[in-house]
Amino acid sequence: MIAYDFELPRDLEAREPAELRGSGRDDVRLLVTSRADDSIVHAHFRDFPKFLRAGDLVVLNTTATLPAAVNDLHISTPLPGGLVLVEPRGPHGDVIELPGEVTVTLLAPYRDSRRLWIARFDGVGDLRAYLARYGRPITYSYIDRPFPIDAYQTVFATRSAPGCSIR
Repeated sequence: MIAYDFELPRDLEAREPAELRGSGRDDVRLLVTSRADDSIVHAHFRDFPKFLRAGDLVVLNTTATLPAAVNDLHISTPLPGGLVLVEPRGPHGDVIELPGEVTVTLLAPYRDSRRLWIARFDGVGDLRAYLARYGRPITYSYIDRPFPIDAYQTVFATRSAPGCSIR
């Protein structure tokens, strides 16, 4: 396996959706590597079909992006028993208060992680509906203004994340 280590120049960061830059979604950059000769090709997503060969397997993530950031808490993954994997961002105690009279109790770190916690939400019947009302998309630090949730969806998004309705 080859490891690629590089710094992304600031002027190449995607700070806004392609549509706002006057491009289409198929104009986003695509980096293609070849196992056969370790070559790297810089292309655009619209060029994707020319890199496919008969018998290739294409795997698409059809899961839609959820507005999973509420205040300084990123909601990650539903767990059994109504628990949720979360990532607190910034200073926090064992109990985090969120809008809508919701409290999140951090129960234990997730495995050996320093960032992820197993948490219990109190005051939320349907987490997906709660996120739709109070959440925003999780973004990279170089995004300097909010965009609607549709700007973060891939063209393949056809379904919600599994287990996003937590009772």
